[in-house]
Order: sequence, then structure tokens, then C-alpha cells
Amino acid sequence: MFHFQKSITGVMDIDKLWTMYSDVCNWCRWDKNVKSVRLFGDFKVGSHGVMQMKEGLELPFRIEECTEKQSFIVSSALGPINVTFGHSLKRTDKDITITHTITVTGDN
Repeated sequence: MFHFQKSITGVMDIDKLWTMYSDVCNWCRWDKNVKSVRLFGDFKVGSHGVMQMKEGLELPFRIEECTEKQSFIVSSALGPINVTFGHSLKRTDKDITITHTITVTGDN
């Protein structure tokens, strides 16, 4: 298993941030590894799509969890390997902490 996590805290508008997350066709604007994304359905649990990575790999994905203005998780099954991308927002009175995670499980 491989797990990576990165968090950043700052003052930002959570409505604008969630709009950016839920607009999957524009994920390539904030994720430098993504070339394009297609989503078949609404931004909700059970919807699926395809991420075209800059290096050419196409990752089919499914939205596994989605709680508006709090978090969403997408997963991509690649044969015996599963890659999970987590995105969470935690609010305090003054700011928001954004945490992105990547977890890879499956055969070594």
C-alpha cells in the first residue's frame, strides 16, 4: 500500500472552492497532472468518468463519497490496483484546511 497526504490552510471562500471541485471538466486547471476529465452524470456518489492524465494514461473513476462543501472521494480501479483520491475541507472560524490524499492498494 502507498499513501500520500498534503494539507494547506488559508482564508478562502468555501463556495468558490466547492464550485471548483464540482466542475470536473476544469480539474486540469488546478491539477497539473490532469490533461482532461469527462464525467458521465452529476457530481454525486455513483457517477463515473474518465481522467486523461498528461502522460497519456486514461483513468476511469467513480465518485465514492461526496458531501457538499466538506469532502469527496474518487476511486480508479486499474486491474488488481485501486487508486483512491480524497479531497476534504475543514472549516474553522477563520480559515479552511484543504487536505488531498492518494492511496494505492492492490498487488505489489
